[in-house]
Amino acid sequence: MAAPSRKELKRQRRQEAAARERTMRAREATRGRWRQGALIAAGVVALLVGGYWVVSRLTQPGTVLSGVESFASEGDTHVPVGLAPRYGTEPPTSGPHYASTADPKFHESSVDPGYLVHNLEHGHVVIYYDRTRLSAEDEQWLRGLSSRHGGAWDGVVAVLRPDPQYPLILTAWRHRLRLARVDRAAAEQFVDAYRGRGPEKPVR
Repeated sequence: MAAPSRKELKRQRRQEAAARERTMRAREATRGRWRQGALIAAGVVALLVGGYWVVSRLTQPGTVLSGVESFASEGDTHVPVGLAPRYGTEPPTSGPHYASTADPKFHESSVDPGYLVHNLEHGHVVIYYDRTRLSAEDEQWLRGLSSRHGGAWDGVVAVLRPDPQYPLILTAWRHRLRLARVDRAAAEQFVDAYRGRGPEKPVR
């Protein structure tokens, strides 16, 4: 068998070089697709982490929820029972108060603000309700909400308070949410955000 000519050898070398070039380009394309996929995956993870951060911030102290009003502290001095402190907000969100608290539960009647402000300092959420503007289902929901949260430092107190404009008013230490209609989702969001985060002994 005759040895390949010089011309044939050059042609074979060109073909081999072209084959190697095609192989290298294919590998680079594969690496590029992997890099693109990795970037997309990293972006998805970043979005998920960012979304979790946003959602988790809704339950952090000081978070501004829709419609929530925040106020400066009016102090936390103890005063004798029977002395009627003056408060800068109605209902109060901080200020002088009695040395004891109201029980965290559903109350059928009104409760002296002097007790309730101390509840707020303990990290309770106080919900004022106008019974004439609540349906039977709304009242049952409110009873259930207060019964689920009866802790000494993260309870919910529901008290009667007739109001021609707001069937529900929710208060926490230095925060207030007034609802012109019964919005259970907004109320529970407020409770989740502020319950257990009073200045005396935060537990959440």
